[in-house]
Amino acid sequence: METKRRQSVPISPELSALTTAIRDAKSPQRQALEAMVGPLPAGLSEAAALGALLELAKAVVFEASLAAEYQAYALARDKEDAQFERAIRARRARREN
Repeated sequence: METKRRQSVPISPELSALTTAIRDAKSPQRQALEAMVGPLPAGLSEAAALGALLELAKAVVFEASLAAEYQAYALARDKEDAQFERAIRARRARREN
């Protein structure tokens, strides 16, 4: 995987404190993050801790956007779509019997 380096990223004091906690292998924050993203290396740098948080955020955003897309698709379905799917299932059932 190619990584892009960012020289400066402003972070809040809360995120800085979380990053510090994540660098401690025995902290509850580190254990929670590892439960979500998998094992992190010993001696985790601040940049690597921020990177792990960004990867988790990326996954969460992707899942949320996918859920929104599925919801929009479900709302856009109409009676004609349901009738078509029933007809296809009936045709398959006839072929299988």
